[in-house]
Amino acid sequence: MLVCLCWVGYGQLLREGHVPYSRYSDDIAHNIATSYVLYEARRRGGSAPLWRSDQLVGGVAMTQPQALYTYPLRVFSWWVHPARWVGWAYWLEMLAVAGVFWWLGGTLGLSVGGRLVMAVGALFQMKFILAIYAGWLAALPGYVWTPLLFGVVFRALQQPDRTSALWMAGVGGLCLHAGHLQSLYYTTLLLCLYLCVCGVDWWRKKAWAEAGRVIGSLGAGAILAVAMSAYLIVPLLLESSLSSRVGLSYQEFLADHALEWRHLWTLFFPEALGTPLRGTYPKVELWEDLAYFGIVPLFLAVVGAIWGWRRRFVGFLVISFCGLWVLAQDSVLLRFFYDYIPGFRLFRAPARMLFLVSALGLMLAGVGWDVLASWLTEKGKMRWVWIGCAGLLCGMTVEGAWYSRRYVTTRPWAEVFPKADYQVFLAKQQKPFRVLPMGRSTLNSGWAAWMGLEVITGYEPYNYRHYQQLVSLLLDGRVRPRVGVVWTDVDRIARPDVLDLLNVRYVLSPMAIQLPSDSSFWPVAQFEQQPFFVPYGGMRYGEMLIYENRRMFGRIQHPRQVVVVQTEAEMIRWVESRRLHDLAVVLDRSPKILGATAKAVERPTRKTVLFGATTKAEGRSASKAEGRSVPKVVLLGATTKAEGRSVPKVVSRIVSWKAGKIEVWIRSEGRRFVRVSEVWHPGWRAVSDGRAIPLFRTDLSLLGFWVDAGEYRVSLVFQPLAWSWALGVSGLAGLLWLGLCVGWRRRDRAFA
Repeated sequence: MLVCLCWVGYGQLLREGHVPYSRYSDDIAHNIATSYVLYEARRRGGSAPLWRSDQLVGGVAMTQPQALYTYPLRVFSWWVHPARWVGWAYWLEMLAVAGVFWWLGGTLGLSVGGRLVMAVGALFQMKFILAIYAGWLAALPGYVWTPLLFGVVFRALQQPDRTSALWMAGVGGLCLHAGHLQSLYYTTLLLCLYLCVCGVDWWRKKAWAEAGRVIGSLGAGAILAVAMSAYLIVPLLLESSLSSRVGLSYQEFLADHALEWRHLWTLFFPEALGTPLRGTYPKVELWEDLAYFGIVPLFLAVVGAIWGWRRRFVGFLVISFCGLWVLAQDSVLLRFFYDYIPGFRLFRAPARMLFLVSALGLMLAGVGWDVLASWLTEKGKMRWVWIGCAGLLCGMTVEGAWYSRRYVTTRPWAEVFPKADYQVFLAKQQKPFRVLPMGRSTLNSGWAAWMGLEVITGYEPYNYRHYQQLVSLLLDGRVRPRVGVVWTDVDRIARPDVLDLLNVRYVLSPMAIQLPSDSSFWPVAQFEQQPFFVPYGGMRYGEMLIYENRRMFGRIQHPRQVVVVQTEAEMIRWVESRRLHDLAVVLDRSPKILGATAKAVERPTRKTVLFGATTKAEGRSASKAEGRSVPKVVLLGATTKAEGRSVPKVVSRIVSWKAGKIEVWIRSEGRRFVRVSEVWHPGWRAVSDGRAIPLFRTDLSLLGFWVDAGEYRVSLVFQPLAWSWALGVSGLAGLLWLGLCVGWRRRDRAFA
């Protein structure tokens, strides 16, 4: 029945060659591109990509939290083009959420009718319909599967045995693979608070054995779940300090989506405050703030909360429903959680707690139907139990299908991902090179991957703080904090030398632009009636101008001057004060000085620095003059009288260049520094003839390394942090879980 209802409500998603479309869709801007990166890598005969290069000058691929390359319901994405499976992916998610709430109703001890109310209510939940409308292909699995954790905990509290531990391991591992950690975090936090309340009750009753069994089964299962997901979690934790999410201010954390009391009206009617279909909702993003989960489930939830209060778990559900609504408001309570609860501030838009509120409401609705059914049974009206249940289910289906058909629409792939004339032009140019689209809408970041382009902008909720520093330098000529950035756009250029560092060969613009006088970009092509996807505006067509960089530095660069500093603050001062065409600023915290003979240089702070020597001007060492340790500075310049020699000559050639693996041939007549136009990450490794070469963060966010005189073939390979042993741990934990499931199942059958 649920399969049929899912087809009735969401059958439009299964049209061949069509993809879900709305002018607000994150799928077009991001999600489909992430999946296409995997498909293209597999099509070329490779494995799942660990690094992607289509946007933001590179970033992690498989271990990106919402890539979902190993999510069970997306296994077909390894071999099937996204145009064929995106609609099916949404359809399967909606069918899965119906199954989740059917099973969840069983853990609450509900009748078939109550479980059906929960399942059909979840299938046509307005929050999920709007999530499809908003293109939340990456976020939706998290909201689908995390409610299972309630059922696991409820089961463990009733039957704290080894089966509960296996359920916890399986469900926990699935939720960690579902990608959207925000929903998992909120659910885990809520259940931990509930277990603390249960702990107080166990302490009062001296029920130490029961407490040990419950905590033991849930704890063992949680540990096994984390172990099975170690290959995703460990790299993410080790690189967490690189994320631009670190250091979110309170206003950035709110993201203009803290709830207001007026949003209570959306509990009764989803469009009470307006709708994005007509542009009448003031904040546009109704899917973030909507509380509606169905008028029939809301009525039943009230019945369940009032007359089902004495049932087990109902009190927890009611208090959690109300408490989360209050917590999502911009209040002293929310500020307390932001300040003092670990990890709480990493997740933007607290209004997303409403997904959890809706799940709690549906559970109460199932209880409410059972209360009504019990009352009708006591009155001797058994016939009305099934008539009433069928009527309520039909009403929920009609309402849900109407909203689904209204909001969830599709378009042919060729219309959503069109072929442009400038794409043909750029495909003919010699690669590798990067492209800068001026403005957010010029070249949709989700199109770059399938167009075979690499852009320095993009849409990525998980991006790196140090790359955002370089973007701010490009935009303003100063390094300013860009915390919690989702869209990385360039609409002005203050430092064109940064474009040279990033190997930008072409600038795309829908109109003529005035570039700085020291830039080397010239107009080379103009195309009419080119496609644009305007976020929150939809598909448009217009003119496209292309500017070419006549001063190409290439992906491998050999700066003649190198400054080696020990702190990030010192690096920022250098890059702000000097052009970087022929200068590299290298961050090296090791105690020894790298490079050639150091000589006095003028720092951005207008102080003279000489390494350990005495300056004639001051008559004392520079370190004593400043009262702190002297930053290491190595300046390699042109021929100097003191040295009587010139900078050693170096030549290089790219042998192969693909995402996550770079091979370069280098020949140098002396010690030189090599700058690589790729985003720095501690997971990069450089090897030459079996010997590891140290890599350094250069010019805020790029890679660099030193070479001595000689000829080298250097391989740079990216691998997530602690990847090998984390992958081994996950493999062993997965085999252990499967073995325990099979072994204990056979033992139970033998005893039976």
